[in-house]
Amino acid sequence: MFLSSIGVNLWQSVDKDAKNAKGTKDAKRSFFCVLCKFLCLLWFYSSIGVNLWQSVDKNHRLAQIFSVFSANFCVFCGLLPQSVDDKIMTNLKTLTLILGGARSGKSSHALALARQRARQVVFVATAEAGDEEMAERIARHRAERPPHWETRELTRRVGAALEAHPPQADLLLLDDLTLLVGNVLLAAVQNADPAALAAQEAARRAVEAEIETLVRAYRRLPLAWIVVSNEVGCGLVPATPLGRLYRDLLGRANQLLAAEADEVLLMVAGIPLTVKSPSG
Repeated sequence: MFLSSIGVNLWQSVDKDAKNAKGTKDAKRSFFCVLCKFLCLLWFYSSIGVNLWQSVDKNHRLAQIFSVFSANFCVFCGLLPQSVDDKIMTNLKTLTLILGGARSGKSSHALALARQRARQVVFVATAEAGDEEMAERIARHRAERPPHWETRELTRRVGAALEAHPPQADLLLLDDLTLLVGNVLLAAVQNADPAALAAQEAARRAVEAEIETLVRAYRRLPLAWIVVSNEVGCGLVPATPLGRLYRDLLGRANQLLAAEADEVLLMVAGIPLTVKSPSG
């Protein structure tokens, strides 16, 4: 509420000037004082709007729109420097979903966005080091991240784990949903025949439950999210029942998360294409 306290002090000082202006009948000065009062009020309520953004459910768009508009207006009027407005905009609670094929630049772009938008970042890694190649890949990705970032290795029940131990950060980066869905699928199917309807239904319920708890955690935790996932529906039809089931479940998981997301990006050859933006 730093801005609100400044606004109150400015209001009090301007109020005294307004009274003096009235006594001297200085019309120009009086008009200036009224204008300053209006801008001080706008400054005051912009800080309230920003706090509302962070405290209410993301579906309360009125608070979001008001805070953004107020911040931009204050910058336009010279009451706030552009750097403050940039900080407000980059720390707003948003969910960004980054999709793309293999080696499309998803993870690199997610890391760049996270560095740009926040300093305190918690990185949620969903990979399991099942073999030497995967272990080397995990180590390589870990070396690419800033050392002050917190890393949590969560292969399943990610949303529940985050709610149980809320991160002390400004932004959460989950890389990636592809492996998370695979982990949930294998745990649900186990030794059952993936072609059997009962096994497919159990896997579907498990994956949807995982995504639901993930979305619930996002709604409840006061930090922005970036989620990385593969778009696997553009290639060949998998040859095995398990592969086809995995493709279908990941596609469904991507749809559920994209519906919740404020921003959806599709990576093509390292270039982000906007599929969905916060402005609609």
